[in-house]
Amino acid sequence: MERSLRTLRIPAARLCVRSFSLDDLDALHALTRQSAITDLLPDWAMSREQCSEWLGWHVSRLDHFDAAAPVLPLAICLPDGELIGWLGIGPKPSVHLGMPEVMYALSSQHRGHGYVSEAVRAATCWFFAQGPVPALMVLVKASNTPSRRVALASGFVPRGHAMCDQDGRFELLVLERPAAMPMLEPVLDQDAAAIAALLVRVAAHEAEHWLDGASPFIPDHHLPAMHCFHRRSGDYRKIVCDGVLAGVVLVSSSGREHARIELLYLDPVYQGRGLGGQVLALVEAAYPQVRVWSLDTARHSARNLPFYQRHGYVVVGQDEDEFYLVKRLPGPVDLREGRDFRATALAGADFNVVDLSQARISNSGVADACIRNANLQRLLVANCNVSDATFGNARLDGLALHHVSLGGARIDHCNQGWAGERRPLSIHASDLGGSRIVDCNLRNVHIEGCDTTGLTIDGVPLADLQAAYRAWHG
Repeated sequence: MERSLRTLRIPAARLCVRSFSLDDLDALHALTRQSAITDLLPDWAMSREQCSEWLGWHVSRLDHFDAAAPVLPLAICLPDGELIGWLGIGPKPSVHLGMPEVMYALSSQHRGHGYVSEAVRAATCWFFAQGPVPALMVLVKASNTPSRRVALASGFVPRGHAMCDQDGRFELLVLERPAAMPMLEPVLDQDAAAIAALLVRVAAHEAEHWLDGASPFIPDHHLPAMHCFHRRSGDYRKIVCDGVLAGVVLVSSSGREHARIELLYLDPVYQGRGLGGQVLALVEAAYPQVRVWSLDTARHSARNLPFYQRHGYVVVGQDEDEFYLVKRLPGPVDLREGRDFRATALAGADFNVVDLSQARISNSGVADACIRNANLQRLLVANCNVSDATFGNARLDGLALHHVSLGGARIDHCNQGWAGERRPLSIHASDLGGSRIVDCNLRNVHIEGCDTTGLTIDGVPLADLQAAYRAWHG
């Protein structure tokens, strides 16, 4: 299946591996003029016009990437954006082996630091997750000892020699597809029951190994309806290994510079295999614009904190139950914070990890704004358009809605207080005509002075129930 790679960014520890753009012409052409590169790759000794044609052709194909027949050139860049090399994954029909070839080149000024093998490992990991290609190959001339070292450091294994129709004999090194390379697929409603069962297994495993038999707090993880809610409220994906459901990951994102991993769980039988790190890399590649990642992890697991720290997360806070972690990637970040927003252009604003308690937002445009990981106690929002807003996994005790339009609003799996505290809702002088109340607790609900024309309870008109009541009581 084809997909677009125009915004592809594959994070590595010290680098960014990304798709090319037309803006790379000057830097790419400068690389192709280095004799350290063209002595080994004479085909890359291109004029500026030839380099422009090559770049334009590949950029035009970024909207039509097919993992089953890949043609994928990638730029190797330092965190500040400097292009220092490239790598490519593509067919090599003249060798007649049916495996895509991986090739690479690096500026002479940046050699000796392990950059190429780091980029190749990140790119091949990402590539295997895109489709079923069984193996990749590197072809090395006998005289090119540095290239051989890169291939070995990237996990490729010597497999004899191969003959190329045009260029003669090469040493062949092969990287086979990992046995359980994960893929991320969107969660569907029909997956909810299987995911709920998986989370029950996870909770039982956590209780047995880390919590002395007590169950971890994973809100309503055993209810399929909760996983349907996650599917609607965030980017909820199945972690699939060789066609088998191995876990789930839920990401919330503003679509801008911040994203949060709300949950990441692997089936116990898939833990300890290195899948978690591969999943983190795939998630980051799916959000190339994100510069700040955040998550929470429970203190009870001895493995969780070291795992995230190995992958670039640092602790920014903690309490008796959780560590709060952040990972910052190179690039600008624009987080806003304040107390009084009146007549302010907040469209597209990204509020993350901010204190907005007692803040005032009025007469402002807030279309497509995002507020996550924030303290909103006693927040006032007045005279603002917040159509299609979503509240999830939030404490809204004491929320007051006055003179607002709620057309199309949906309320799912809400309770009446935090930690068992019950504070009944009060609805006054509101238009609820045509609404549906399904599978809700309505014990001791009082309906007074309301227009109940057409109201039914379990399919029975209220008017008929009232008539029967009057007839029974004379």
